[in-house]
Amino acid sequence: MAKEEFLELVKEIKENEKEFEITPRELLNFFSCEKRTSGNVAYINRFLMDNQLETEPNFVNGWIDGDIILRHKKKATTKNGIDPIQRIKLLPSSNNEPISVTKEATLKEAITLMMMHNYSQLPVMSGTRNVVGYVSWETVGCALTNGCKSESIKDYMNSDVTLLNYETPLMEAINVIIENEFVLVHKNDKTISGIVTIADISSQFISVTEPFLLLEQIENHIRQIFLSCSNLLFPLKFIVICLCP
Repeated sequence: MAKEEFLELVKEIKENEKEFEITPRELLNFFSCEKRTSGNVAYINRFLMDNQLETEPNFVNGWIDGDIILRHKKKATTKNGIDPIQRIKLLPSSNNEPISVTKEATLKEAITLMMMHNYSQLPVMSGTRNVVGYVSWETVGCALTNGCKSESIKDYMNSDVTLLNYETPLMEAINVIIENEFVLVHKNDKTISGIVTIADISSQFISVTEPFLLLEQIENHIRQIFLSCSNLLFPLKFIVICLCP
């Protein structure tokens, strides 16, 4: 059952045609839910439908702490269906603007930031949209091994950076991230919204694949039961055929 404070919001929306800005996490909490499981989503969608409410964008598709608008359905001007594809924007790391350095920074500055935040790589940027390259423990190590003694970060930088759009399907992004170890995520206006590493996708990958693994287990159990029943039915069928004239 929805909490009393949420019912008050619903009343305001219905009576005064108000809109409220909340997050998917707050919406879940209004129903004493923590995750967007299929059962929780179905329950909340039923409540919203019964009360002629909707969220824009749909609370299922976006980042769990992103902003959504709760409003009356009659005010909607566009279709607002659930996207069946999980996208990279669902990951929290896609929504945390990465710490970066400029190409005028020193090696000492970059190493200090990586050590402070336990980062393996650091974007080198000019503004919020222009990615110049990146530095990592690997690029620094390679440069030092080759005799580089510069104090400028640009001499330890790799300019080959992989960027993915905020709307990239998650399963497609996983292959790219595994191949490159990390990617920078940008929104449609080209602003960098986050950096996603192999470590960031591990937990999400489990949540995506777990239902399919469970379905496979169920299918295997059903197959075993069917085979067992078939083995039992065969001798019975044989006996019936022998007994019948």
